[in-house]
Amino acid sequence: MTEARPVILAVDDEPEVLGAVQRDLRSHFAGDYRILGATGGQEAIETIKELALRGDPLALILADQRMPTVTGVDVLRESLELFPTARKALLTAYADTDVAIDAINEIGLDHYIMKPWDPPEEKLYPILDDLLSDWQAGFRPTFDGIRIISQEWSKPAFGLKAFLAMNQIPYRSQTLENDPEARRLMETAGVQLVDLPLVLLAGGDPLTNPSINELAERIGLKSRASSPTYDVAIVGAGPAGLAAAVYGASEGLKTILIESSAPGGQAAHAKHRFAPSGEVHVAASKVSHAISFTVDLDTCLNPEGAEAAVVVTVVVATDKVAGAAVAVDMGKETTVVVVVGATDMTASHNNIIQVVTIMVAMCRNNTAATDTVMVVV
Repeated sequence: MTEARPVILAVDDEPEVLGAVQRDLRSHFAGDYRILGATGGQEAIETIKELALRGDPLALILADQRMPTVTGVDVLRESLELFPTARKALLTAYADTDVAIDAINEIGLDHYIMKPWDPPEEKLYPILDDLLSDWQAGFRPTFDGIRIISQEWSKPAFGLKAFLAMNQIPYRSQTLENDPEARRLMETAGVQLVDLPLVLLAGGDPLTNPSINELAERIGLKSRASSPTYDVAIVGAGPAGLAAAVYGASEGLKTILIESSAPGGQAAHAKHRFAPSGEVHVAASKVSHAISFTVDLDTCLNPEGAEAAVVVTVVVATDKVAGAAVAVDMGKETTVVVVVGATDMTASHNNIIQVVTIMVAMCRNNTAATDTVMVVV
């Protein structure tokens, strides 16, 4: 996870002046800082709130004092709660020096710079270099990842955190009772207690009381199959399911592994998890209805060229596998049916491996054998 570069925010209601300020700032600071601009005080305040919600560090605000409705001092004052350590500088005309001096005592203004600031090498860069050096000395990078804002004993928040932990996705939990910043972020996002938990994604829009499916989709976990056809479909990514998926993929079968929460089963909390080789597709989704896959096995064509098809139907009720049937048509004369019976998601390792073993054997021996074979495991 890359750390976001600190931000320098330039504020001026005159587009020409703002463009000149940003141009000079980029020529000197673009290597270490992101240069953002706001065409007015209200836009600057909204930008500051957005940076706070995204967890991006704000190093310096350089604001023009004379702006309609919301002045430069107003912008700096609004920034104090969300970014108290950000350095604050005003661009002022000679007539505004009294306002700037008052701002030093009122809001802790760090410096005011008289217009025009040309040449910037003498009148702008040395001042800002000193301010940014002081800021860097006390800067501690914030957590650049998922943040969950909630009440301390929130059941929905616990479910989200458990899901992230099982999938080994870093997150930071902030509760209203123990973290003052949590309430500030909640107010900045404009949400109420009934909207919690609030999930703040790095570089994304806030999520209010999201479902696990919604969170999984937003953080990039696969919740939909990437192909319409598979050789083997395995429901349950516990130790047995993972082993079967690795075995099937290593034998050249296109395999989909469907899991309701996280791969690994009871081992999902382990610090290290292996990455299976081969083509294994993991779909992290709540499986609560019948799933049907029709698969064309191109590797199982018999010598006469008759297509072999596999139809996999998995019936799932309240996340428990009631039964699975695999019907394999090896041509005109042979049909192999494998029936798997399991009372829950913890079907035995041997049963699942046996099913995949039969699939592999059928691919290797693609000539007709007998009329119908039924295997119950």
